[in-house]
Amino acid sequence: MQARFRDGTLVSDDRPAAYMEPLLLAGAVLCIGLFLMILTDFDYGRDQGVYAVVARALLDGGAPYADAWDIKPPMIFFVYALARVLFGADMHAIRLLEAAGFASLVWAFVILSRRHVGSARPGIVGGLLAVSAHVQLEYWHTGQPESFGAVATVWALVCATFEPAPGDARQRRLWLAGFAAGALYTVAALCKPPLGGGLLVSLAFALRSRSGSNGRLHGLLAPLSAYAAGASLVLTGVAAFFVVRGAWPALASVLFEFVPHHTGLSFQAGELRALVYRAVEASLFHYSAYLPVGLALLLALPRLGERERGGAAHVALVCALQVIGIGLQAKFFDYHFGATVPLLSLLAGWGLWKLWLLVRPRPLVAAATLLALLALCDVHPAKPLRSGISFWERSRHRLGLTEQADRPSLRGRLHSQPDFDADANRRVAEWIRDHTTAADGVYVWGFEPVIYELADRRCTSRYI
Repeated sequence: MQARFRDGTLVSDDRPAAYMEPLLLAGAVLCIGLFLMILTDFDYGRDQGVYAVVARALLDGGAPYADAWDIKPPMIFFVYALARVLFGADMHAIRLLEAAGFASLVWAFVILSRRHVGSARPGIVGGLLAVSAHVQLEYWHTGQPESFGAVATVWALVCATFEPAPGDARQRRLWLAGFAAGALYTVAALCKPPLGGGLLVSLAFALRSRSGSNGRLHGLLAPLSAYAAGASLVLTGVAAFFVVRGAWPALASVLFEFVPHHTGLSFQAGELRALVYRAVEASLFHYSAYLPVGLALLLALPRLGERERGGAAHVALVCALQVIGIGLQAKFFDYHFGATVPLLSLLAGWGLWKLWLLVRPRPLVAAATLLALLALCDVHPAKPLRSGISFWERSRHRLGLTEQADRPSLRGRLHSQPDFDADANRRVAEWIRDHTTAADGVYVWGFEPVIYELADRRCTSRYI
């Protein structure tokens, strides 16, 4: 049996080598679970400490910017506050919420793959690529606004591409799906503004597909009103929170005065083309060796179904606006790519699945292909920390697979950075707990906000 093309679509018989496919998919799901377990073991980096301190002030009746100052958009503080409410004040609370979000992201990939390429299985492959690439960013570049913006963006795409069955309730269900998409894209934008650009892409696709239904005017107004209503609900709710807490002037000062000047320090309009090129190159080649391979296969091989091209174009355009936003920021921190890499992973998963369909009828070729793809695991972007510990060494330690004698040394070196020492922060926090009371406030001279969380003490200044 051989894979073949029918009407420009790739077709493959399920019978040859069928025993391999369930095992491979089960292995992929197992690997996703292991990566998420590793994610839940991450502590805070410096940024995460800031978000946690602001979230604590929020839950104590204060407000971001007015009572605890930072320059990030407000949604990340609400996310950290939610994690604190759900799972407590422990550092791993946000990691549990993040892991749950990325588990749901795999489910969303399955839904999108069913819609656009006719099978849930490519979504599992894309989910494995997304989760593995995300976890390899390690503790410093995860738990960031882009991490949670990625989840919101993917579920916004699920809502935006929803097509209900014909019936009396079809228009109402389409409107509700557009409403949810608008709300989710706005949540993503309040994590990081460039992520909100996907709303324009999805709205354009909705207008294009529905302009001919029930009259042209109605077809245009329905998606417009749905997306606008969803976005307005989120924006109104967040604005109302800051007005009620008396923090609107502080919010406006940070987001509309400080942040533009801060961004302008590293951005120059004459370099925009070079900045965007750098963002494109990094998103494609710096975070997973599977992304360029999978994307090349997606483009080179015939489509999997009639809806593949539209779905791929939809996702790719959302990615394009995100990449332009990364270029405009002109800083290129790894976490800036935290929402784009998962979307590229979905598309790469579709491309790799095409390759699998081609080689599956020939067991020996399939086995050789899998071995070649497995070899790409070592072509990964995980940078050793100052201690020289690789991602895989750190992962074995977190899963309890290292030798007992090596564990204390590894634990002490696990979070070493040139300007960050987790063990020193723990020792300082212990001293503070021993020499102050819970009612006392402290101020750490230096940028180590994680100490406030470790010591369970409030910051005496809004400037963390």
